[in-house]
Amino acid sequence: MLFDQNKLKIKSLQVGNPNKLSLEFNVHIQWYNHFDTNQTHTKWACLILNHTWHFRTINWGDRENLSSCLSVNESKKNTNFFEFNSFRVIWKGDYEETLKEPLNPYSVTFEYGIQHLKDKLQVRNRFRDGCDELVYFKCKFNGCKPELLSKMGNEDVLLHDIYKHLPHYPIIQVYWKIDYYFMVPYKRTIEIKRNIPKSVPIQDISISLNRKTNFNPLLYESDLHKLKHIQDIVNTK
Repeated sequence: MLFDQNKLKIKSLQVGNPNKLSLEFNVHIQWYNHFDTNQTHTKWACLILNHTWHFRTINWGDRENLSSCLSVNESKKNTNFFEFNSFRVIWKGDYEETLKEPLNPYSVTFEYGIQHLKDKLQVRNRFRDGCDELVYFKCKFNGCKPELLSKMGNEDVLLHDIYKHLPHYPIIQVYWKIDYYFMVPYKRTIEIKRNIPKSVPIQDISISLNRKTNFNPLLYESDLHKLKHIQDIVNTK
């Protein structure tokens, strides 16, 4: 035997309310990353269920599959449907994959729900390609299903007050249309130094007025003095 059965302790994990006739709103899922840069040089995509149970997966895709399974488990043939959380928000990732988020509409506001998705996207992009600095984020109200009021003045409103009029509420799932962009933060970029003289003699610069130069969008700040000399030559001819 590889393991001493007398020392093994197996705990059962109950996800969702075992009473199928009862509603469930207490499923909470949090993502975080674990990077071991000192010993094993590995990284883990981690998940915390209900502030207690910790799971870790090898890649971010496995974490998302586990997260969706804990949100709602649906068979491929739609013959069985197990609701772990009665109210869910679905949203799309970078590759149009569907992600699911369990939320409690009686205690969670729309503002908190949006911030929760921002935090998860930041963790997701940090693990995947290091791009965790948020550049742009917007929820498109007219693209949500059901559509939200585009002039919703108070985002600190409970989800219950937004969706309570829908049929079968609160056992529903809603879709939020969000657009977002992330970039690698400046603190994790690599500095590249160029040894270019601060001034270039005009006689050393030759330019043909008949030749059309291509625009370079990646000019360094140190190239500005050279551009000024070229501009002076063009203006004098």
